[in-house]
Parts: sequence; C-alpha cells; structure tokens
Amino acid sequence: MSLPGGVSVLVDEDELIDRVVLDDHRSLFVTPSKAITHRERSLLTEESVESYPTDVDRLSLEEGKRQVTVTFEYHDGSTRELQLPMRTMAAALKALLASVIRATDVIVEGEAIVELYRFNELTVIVTDKRLLKHVGQALWADSYDAIDFDIIRNIMTETGQVSTGVNIETTDGGERLKIPHETADRFVSRLEEAVLSYHDVVDLGVLRGDPEAGKPAPEPDLDRLRPLQVNDPYEADDPSRKIGKIGEEPTGLLEDTEKERTDHLETLHELRRDITQQRKQLDDYEKRLEQLENELIDDQ
Repeated sequence: MSLPGGVSVLVDEDELIDRVVLDDHRSLFVTPSKAITHRERSLLTEESVESYPTDVDRLSLEEGKRQVTVTFEYHDGSTRELQLPMRTMAAALKALLASVIRATDVIVEGEAIVELYRFNELTVIVTDKRLLKHVGQALWADSYDAIDFDIIRNIMTETGQVSTGVNIETTDGGERLKIPHETADRFVSRLEEAVLSYHDVVDLGVLRGDPEAGKPAPEPDLDRLRPLQVNDPYEADDPSRKIGKIGEEPTGLLEDTEKERTDHLETLHELRRDITQQRKQLDDYEKRLEQLENELIDDQ
C-alpha cells in the first residue's frame, strides 16, 4: 500500500493494521501502537498529519448528529480528541480498538484478532485463543473479562424477543452474552470456528466428551444401492434368480420359500434406511453450504 509521505514517516517500520477512508479528504491509518490521520491538501486547507498513541488508559466516545468524537485518555491524565464521520464510524472504531488492545498488551504476542464487535455498551473481541468482553460506557478500559478457549466446552444459543442469548459453557461454570439478532449467527459462527481451530477438532461434541462426535459418517454401500438391471451380471451365476429379457416370464422369483421372501423384505428395508440416511446427510451438506455462502456474502 502506498502511503503519503508524512504518514510513511510516522508508520516507519511498524505494521499497518488498517486504513479507513473517513471522508473525501481524510483517511485514518492504524498501526499496533498509534492512529494517524491524514488530510489531503485542498483549496481551503493544507496537507496535515496527526498521530494519536493508542497506549491509553481509556478510550471513550460521544455521538453527535453527524460525527462521533473519540477521546483518548492517557495514564498521565492528558487527553486527545479525534472526530469521525458517522457513516464511517464503525470501520474506524474497529481499527482503533484493534490497535488499543495491542498497545495496552490486552492480547499477547502471537495472538491474532479474529473478529471485533461493539454492541452499545458491550465490546466483544474474538481472538484465536480467547474471548474478551468489556462492558461500560467507555469503548475500552482496564476492566475486562477473558475466557480462554482451553476451558470452553460448549456454545449454545437461545432466541429472545429483543436479542439472542449466547451461553458459553466452561469448566469453571459459564458465561452468557446478549447479542442482537441480526449479528448473532455471524458471531456464534466465528466464535465456534475459532474454538474448533484452537482445539483442532471438527465438532464441539468432542469438547463435551461425546464419544460419537467427530467420527466420519459411514460410507454408503454402493453395491447394495445399485438398482437391479435386466440380465444383471451379479445374478448371472444363479439361474434361479435370473430375471431374463424384457417380455420373458421371470423364473424362480415365484418359487421363493417363505424364508427367502422374508430375506428380500429385510434387504429392501435396509436399502430404504440407507437411502433415508443419505438424504439426511445431503440435507446437512446443503445447509452447511448455504451457511458458508451467506458468510461469504457478508464478508463482501
């Protein structure tokens, strides 16, 4: 990514987390230690660059009609303010919070941010190792709760009238979050993916101790499901079972004993059960594909 000269000097060798276009003339550049605003030169203003260290004691905001004022409160009592347009606020805040939790050592070295959410006074961050939760008027402060993926055993949802309850079962008890309906599915999906990846399993049932969880579905017996053909070669060695050509009278089938008829019925019932099971697996695959398709659409 090509950076404006003044921004490039401030970024130096630091990693660039994100770039957010704030309006027609301003952009926000975010690194793990600072936020940098760049205003392009115009007829009325000169080019300018400002830097905001993100090693803060508290990050808060005040919403107006057209813009949001973000306040950086530092450990020495000083403050800095940054104005963000309302229409680009969500993307800018996500980038700022990602920088703040890195600069304040909330996440450890080597820990990656999977997703970050802000629901009114609830800020939730999913990393590849933990779930972080902060509740309060400030976007972020020293007081937060962390749930290590090591102790998570199950994730369940409960739909309410206003929000979806996400119940996280752990070895220490549990945690309950209230997530808006429109975001709940995506949040739960991202959290489950992160937990499963951390434990290197394919099913939460493995974490619950379910002995059947994670086992691959049995492969269907294709020979048993193969429809019987006229002059079927599998029947050629048994003249009494041969159907014959079209128009010929079948031989042997009407001479079955009662036991043979019972065996045939049992075989048909087993085939029906196999077909039913395969239909269920196909339905499950179709639902999973639809879910993946929706996630890809949401990411665009």
